[in-house]
Amino acid sequence: MITAHDRHFPIAFREISGAGGAKLEDPAKHKQPGWVQNCGYEFVPTAKFELRIDGPGTPYQGQKLRTTWGRGIEDLLPEVLVTVEVSARESKKRDEAQHEVLLARQAQWDVAVEKAK
Repeated sequence: MITAHDRHFPIAFREISGAGGAKLEDPAKHKQPGWVQNCGYEFVPTAKFELRIDGPGTPYQGQKLRTTWGRGIEDLLPEVLVTVEVSARESKKRDEAQHEVLLARQAQWDVAVEKAK
């Protein structure tokens, strides 16, 4: 987890499965870890990895960054930090704008109450 501007960004790291995994039969399925049981297919290692950054200001299922043959995990780290910083700043700006709207509504409400009195 990375914290920036009082916002928390959990980071998940996983290996991407390859195609062609054999379908797991029911008895064999129950002997596998939970993440394999849910999948229903045998995991095929690929040595390709994915970082998923979640938190405020990121897409619905998190920002996904993947390795390629020319780009390793260490090459993703600057992009991770940029994503966290930009998302945190955008989230903070949204919160401040929302706070301004709430203050304006409260001011309108106060004026309406005074007018009604």
